[in-house]
Amino acid sequence: MPYLSATPPQPAKKRYRLPTKNKIPADYCTIPSAYSPRLSLIHKTQLDISYKTTLNKAAFVSFVLTLLTSPEHAAHPTTAVKGYIFSLTEGRQLTLKDFDKTSAAINLPDAYSLASINQAITRQFATKGITPLPEFKGPKDRPSEIYLDTNMHLHALLQPMEIAPYAAGVIDIDLDAK
Repeated sequence: MPYLSATPPQPAKKRYRLPTKNKIPADYCTIPSAYSPRLSLIHKTQLDISYKTTLNKAAFVSFVLTLLTSPEHAAHPTTAVKGYIFSLTEGRQLTLKDFDKTSAAINLPDAYSLASINQAITRQFATKGITPLPEFKGPKDRPSEIYLDTNMHLHALLQPMEIAPYAAGVIDIDLDAK
C-alpha cells in the first residue's frame, strides 16, 4: 500500500476513558500528589482551602493555609497546613535559615537549632498533655512550615501523624516561648 506522506503511519495510541458515572464534577478538585492518582480518578474528592492572616505589619505578612481534603467514602477528611512568612521589604518568602541569621545577630546562635526545636516540642507536649508517637525520637529535620504570630513569635507547624497521633491534630510549636 503506498503512503501519501514521507513517514509511515504510526500505530494509534490507546486512550483510556472513565465511565460517565465516575467523572469528577466541576465543583470537586483533586490533588494527585496527596494520594493515589487512581483513587483521584475513581472517587470524588472535595478540597476546602482556608487561610488565617497571623501577622500583617509594615515589614512582614504571615499566614497559615489549611487544606482539608475529603475523599468520597473516606472515614474522615485529611488535614494539611502550610505556613508562610513574606518580607515586604525584600519582596520574598522567608525560611528558617533567614531567622538563623537574625538570631545570631542578637547573640542567640542556636535559637532555632534542631536541639532547641526538640526542647520546644517536649515543653509544649508537657503543657498540653500530648503523648508523642512511640517511635518519635525528635525531628530529623527542622520544620519547613513556619509562621509569625502577632507577638512576632516564630511558630513551626507539624502535620498530623508526623510526631503525635492523628487525634492530636496539627501541632503548632511556639519556638520563641520560654
